[in-house]
Amino acid sequence: MLGSEAVERSLKELHTQLLFPKRVALCRSAAIYPVARRPVLLNLHRHIVVYKWRKRCPNMSDEDIADRVGHHAAAQANGISRSYMQRLGHPTRQIDMELRRAKRKAVQHDLRCAQQLIAAVGRGVFPMRTKG
Repeated sequence: MLGSEAVERSLKELHTQLLFPKRVALCRSAAIYPVARRPVLLNLHRHIVVYKWRKRCPNMSDEDIADRVGHHAAAQANGISRSYMQRLGHPTRQIDMELRRAKRKAVQHDLRCAQQLIAAVGRGVFPMRTKG
């Protein structure tokens, strides 16, 4: 049974091959084992990184994990950034609440996806997960 470390190792190899395509022949797959679907490497990597942060620091808040990972939800809420609201002289309390909610929601989504991916790898299917 493969764990999160094996998944992360495979993701790093795929990511390296994506960044440096000259190292890999274009006509053959770089996957070590059969790939069930075409993966989006940045998403897979983010899922696993969030999962590792949660395992490493189980008491860390979702907001802190999103900040450490550099999650896109940490930047804007409804297309408006906190710094933009400050420059306009508007209060930031409402946008701060929306940003915290977006961070929590994004981290929880990544954790669910990572758990589904890891369970699928245990069954020999990668990168398959259920909808949700």
